[in-house]
Amino acid sequence: PPSYFSPFRLITHPTRPREAIECYKRALLGSDASSTSISTRLAKLYDEIEDAHAAASYHQQIIDVSQLENKPVHAFAKSLLYVARFHAERGGGDLKRAVCYAERVAQSNAEEVAAANELLKRMAGLVGGEAEKQGASAGGEGGSAGRQGKVGEDEVPPGTAI
Repeated sequence: PPSYFSPFRLITHPTRPREAIECYKRALLGSDASSTSISTRLAKLYDEIEDAHAAASYHQQIIDVSQLENKPVHAFAKSLLYVARFHAERGGGDLKRAVCYAERVAQSNAEEVAAANELLKRMAGLVGGEAEKQGASAGGEGGSAGRQGKVGEDEVPPGTAI
């Protein structure tokens, strides 16, 4: 074994994700703002330790950078789908964002299209229920059901908090 200690050896050690997270956070401080590789690793590590909120935050950073750089959807589809699932199924609660992100993936040429379509099917009842609640509270007028499918209008702007 080497006589020196390398903090980056922790990164590949599967039983020490918290130490790896701290290493990556320090590396993120000195990294290029347009680089998403460290955020991707942090999101994965947070997901491994079952901190969905932190993982979703890093995936949102990946989405924001990718949108600002006009990357194709397939380049950040995994992050779009993760954040969509977080909001639809894991307590995030922003169903509008979940639908928007899942639709973007479903309408792309990414390999995650089938997963996005399945998520959209599962959310159909949730979104329909929310639209009915909103329509009932607004006196039965103007619910949000007519806005579904218009990704351009519903697109969540970069930098929007989780």
